[in-house]
Order: sequence, then structure tokens, then C-alpha cells
Amino acid sequence: MSDLEKALHAAGYVALPLPRKAADPTTVFAFTDGHLYIVRNPHTCLPNPPVEVTEDDAVDVVQFDREFGLEMKGVVGLFAKLLGIGDAKVQLDAKDIRSARVRMGGLAHVTIQTGAMVEYLLTQGDTPCTVDMYDKSHLTIVAALRAHSFTYKFLNRDNLIVQFALPEVEQLFQVDGSVKVEVLTNGEVKVEAPRYVGVVTWDGAAIAREVGKARQSIQRRGGSNLQVTRPLEGALRPSDVEHLRIASIGNDMGDAPPSQSLSSGRR
Repeated sequence: MSDLEKALHAAGYVALPLPRKAADPTTVFAFTDGHLYIVRNPHTCLPNPPVEVTEDDAVDVVQFDREFGLEMKGVVGLFAKLLGIGDAKVQLDAKDIRSARVRMGGLAHVTIQTGAMVEYLLTQGDTPCTVDMYDKSHLTIVAALRAHSFTYKFLNRDNLIVQFALPEVEQLFQVDGSVKVEVLTNGEVKVEAPRYVGVVTWDGAAIAREVGKARQSIQRRGGSNLQVTRPLEGALRPSDVEHLRIASIGNDMGDAPPSQSLSSGRR
């Protein structure tokens, strides 16, 4: 586990292999054969509104070091997971890169109101969406941590900074309209590419439980002042998510098989 993953886990986030910009809250995913599978794209089951996504400056929300050390394998892995760059190793080897320091900037905590989610689901009957969302092997992203930029200090075997020319880093990061790179005067490389680096998830059992509690409250008290668990309080631990991933492989560490809905590819 990298320093980044350890810090995310300590702050309540799960680091997921999502080489995409879209890991938005309301996304439903699962694991099949150990690989992450998107069951429902953002807002397809929880429309916005009424389940709005809000963004908060994470400076005071998340308390952990924003700079991390990565060995060569971790650097390549970070490129692949966050930027979708799978062939960076060749270029980094050519520059004798052995490690890097990575600093994240512009952090934001993006979340939904779980109360609004429960209230919306109370209005829904037995639909394909609710079947997917209540499936205990499916996970719904209820909050996420997004970084706006990543600043890299590339180091060689002697722990000295390695300088890159702008054309080299443009080639390395495969610059397109969503990625902006620059070489700073101290030799660091700054990449502006907003990406989700960690997520907070509820499984289907937790969502069904909260909806059931709300339904009972309505029956007893007429539905005023529903008390719904907040995102972090109802979240799966990183070890729980890993358990589901391993269980999907058929390992004896778990008995939760992938849902049959995974094969349908509903988006």
C-alpha cells in the first residue's frame, strides 16, 4: 500500500483503480473477477436534483499530508490509475527515474446528502435501479475526494531531481484538452488534471437499511425529521471493500458472488 493510499484510508476514503474523471457520487459499482465494474453511471439512478452533489473546500475537511513519496512502481501505478497512462515506464526508465515526490493541490470533498437519497428512494418502487442499489455486493459512491493538480518531483537513483523539458512532459502525460502541464523553475512538473483520488461508499445493505428505518419512522411519526446516517458514518472501511473485491474472484475469504446484474452492463 502506498503512502497515498494509507493517508486516504486514515481519512476514511478508499483508493480505487479508477482511471477516469468520473467517480462522481451516485455512481454504483461492483467487482467481478476482482475488477471494478460500473453498474450505474452517475445520476442514472439518483437524479440531480433531488439528490444534489455539493462541493466543499477540503482544507479543513481532510487532515492528512498532501505530499507523498512513491517508488518507481508506485509512480507508474499512479499514472495508470488517475490519468489512464499505461506506458509511462519506458519514458521514466529512459530518464533514470527511480522515485518521485507527489504533491496534491486544490483538494475538494464532493458529497451527496444521504437524507435526500433516502427520501428519493422512498418514492421508488421495485425498479431495476433499486434492485441494483440494494444489492449487497454493489457499492454506491456517496462522497469523493478530488484533487485539481499533481506536482511531481522526479528523482534518480542518487535522490537528485531529474529535469524534464516541456515537450518531454507533454509526451509523458499525453496532453489533451483535459490535462495541462508545465515545468516549474525548480524542475518540478505540475499537472493540472482534476481527478478523484478516493471515495466513500455505502453497500446495498446499508442503503436498504436506511430506507427501511425511514419507512418505519414515517409509519410511527408521520415522516417528519427523518434521521439518516451521514456519509462517513455509514461508509464501508477499505478492508470491507477489499473483502468484496477478493470475494468476487471466488476466494474463500468471502461468499458474496457478483450480482447477475453485472453481466447486463446497464448504465
